[in-house]
Amino acid sequence: MPNRPLTSDVLEREGFGLTWPGKAAAIQLAKVPTASALCARPDHDVGAEFATHAIVAGENLDVLKLLCAARPGSVDLIYIDPPYNRGHDRAYADDFATARISAKDGADPRQRHARWLDFMAPRLVLARDLLSERGVLAISIDQREAARLRLLLEELFGEEHFVAEIVVSLNPKGRQLAP
Repeated sequence: MPNRPLTSDVLEREGFGLTWPGKAAAIQLAKVPTASALCARPDHDVGAEFATHAIVAGENLDVLKLLCAARPGSVDLIYIDPPYNRGHDRAYADDFATARISAKDGADPRQRHARWLDFMAPRLVLARDLLSERGVLAISIDQREAARLRLLLEELFGEEHFVAEIVVSLNPKGRQLAP
């Protein structure tokens, strides 16, 4: 097989990057207004003269939209601990399969990854818009979605903004951890 260089015309004609069914709609979701609102809690008020930080509780997509509208480019650190897409039943969505059928039973595992990307894309678009010029985005993830996450981040933030990946080995002996 001949080696073809990835020239600009080849990239334009054939494309290069991360794609999945529903990608455009997922990214557009970041721009859909929310019906939620930020409300102060008087029982947690320390007075405006002391307030330099805030705790915001709510559905993360709505909160990100509200914060972006109120204070774009103002956050120096965003830490994200998204669902790892392992398929466990948790208090939050951690199974992005369209049906509860494992890949070995005939479901296409790519659906699970596409739905996970649908979940992540609008949140990362908003995180990008919320970060300041010197802002840092830190994300915890396991190997199941790490490669797709990295490609999505490079597309949204630019490959040149990647600083480092830190790998933590929680189970060096290879024994199974409890789910």
